[in-house]
Amino acid sequence: MRAVIVETRGRQAAALGEDGIVHLVPAKGRAVGEQIILDTRPRRRWKKPLTWAACVAMLCAMATTGVYAAYEPYTYVSLDTNSSVEYTLNRFDQVLDVRPLEEESADLARALRENVPKFTHIDRAMVDTVDAMYRDGSLTGEQDDQMVVTISSKEERKGHALKEHLGKALSTERPDGKPQPPSTVVQTHGGPPPKK
Repeated sequence: MRAVIVETRGRQAAALGEDGIVHLVPAKGRAVGEQIILDTRPRRRWKKPLTWAACVAMLCAMATTGVYAAYEPYTYVSLDTNSSVEYTLNRFDQVLDVRPLEEESADLARALRENVPKFTHIDRAMVDTVDAMYRDGSLTGEQDDQMVVTISSKEERKGHALKEHLGKALSTERPDGKPQPPSTVVQTHGGPPPKK
C-alpha cells in the first residue's frame, strides 16, 4: 500500500496511507511529501510475551532461592550443660528448630520451642536458653557451672565467624538484671553432623 509522509518527529514519521489511516514508520531520513510503500502484513508481537515470561521465570528463581536459603539447615549449634539441646540454623543464623540431645532435655527443648519462635536470631535464642536453664535448674548460678557450645557448619569460615560472634554475645554483661551465662567454651567442628 502506498503512503505519503505528512510529518516527521525525532525517529518516527507519520505516513498517510491510501486507506486514510495514519501509520507510524521509522523516520530514517525521510522528508515530508515523500511517497513510500507500506508493508501491511500483520506483525507478530512476540517480544513482549517473551520478556514477561523471562521476568516471571527470574522472579520465580529468586523466590525459590530465598525460600531455600531461609529453610535449609546450614549450621547446628549444640549447647551442653546438665541439659543438652541442639539448634538448627539457616544461612542467616536464624533458628529453624531446637531438639533435645538426651532424653532428660526433652522438657527444656519443648519449652524452648514454645518460647523461641522460628527465625529468631541465635543470639536471642541463646539468651532465652540460658534463662530457661536457670528456671529449670540446669544452671544454678554457682562457680562450677559451665556451658559448652559446639558449632557444626557446612562452611568452615561460617563456623568460625559464628564462634567469635557467640563468644562475644555470651560473655557480655546483661543489663536487665538476669543471671549471667556461666563460663562458656565455644568450639567449632568442620562439617554438619550426620543426618539421622
